[in-house]
Amino acid sequence: MNIILCGGGTAGHITPAISIYDFLKKLGHNPRLVVAQKDYNLIPNHYNFNSININAPGNILKNIAFILKFIPALFKAKEIIKKQKPACIIGMGGFVALPVLYVAKWNHIPIFLCEQNSIPGKVNRIFYKHAKCCYLTFTKSLEYGDNQKIEIYIGKEFNVNDIKSTTYPLNTLSIKLPIAPPSIKLNDKSDKLLIVGDILELGKKSKKIHKKVGKLLDIP
Repeated sequence: MNIILCGGGTAGHITPAISIYDFLKKLGHNPRLVVAQKDYNLIPNHYNFNSININAPGNILKNIAFILKFIPALFKAKEIIKKQKPACIIGMGGFVALPVLYVAKWNHIPIFLCEQNSIPGKVNRIFYKHAKCCYLTFTKSLEYGDNQKIEIYIGKEFNVNDIKSTTYPLNTLSIKLPIAPPSIKLNDKSDKLLIVGDILELGKKSKKIHKKVGKLLDIP
């Protein structure tokens, strides 16, 4: 089954999309990512993906850029969907998902939403009422949607058999997300320092951070 996962703008949208991509691939489906043009460097080479040139609105200049890019983004989304013929589309959040989900709605393609934050993003809020199902991480997200919707929580074992339609294989899944194994072996007695921030900015500044923190803590 062809499935499109659309979202981007930050790694907070991209990383969960890649995880779901991997899971669907193991089930034998044919997933494809649709991300913002600036996100291409976050996608591993062996993943199938398309990029759309669009930015999030904000100040006056960003709003103007968003308006100018939105119509071309709609045509690009239409082109991608026409070629891929997805059975459903999963919105991961971020404004790059906006044109894709609009085209999905106009073409009556089933929409599923995945919300990683406790306060849903603007795009997911727009399409909440059009989605067949919304996958949430926090109970607080329930305050922002239609209580008649079926809610399923990611991060523990869940079952999507409550989706009544039998058209989509998604309604037979029972998924338990594994806890990622630690990639760094640390001594439990050693001091630890956690640095939190935007992954794109941290990626650019990681060497400087490592150097300054190393001097501060007297480590190589």
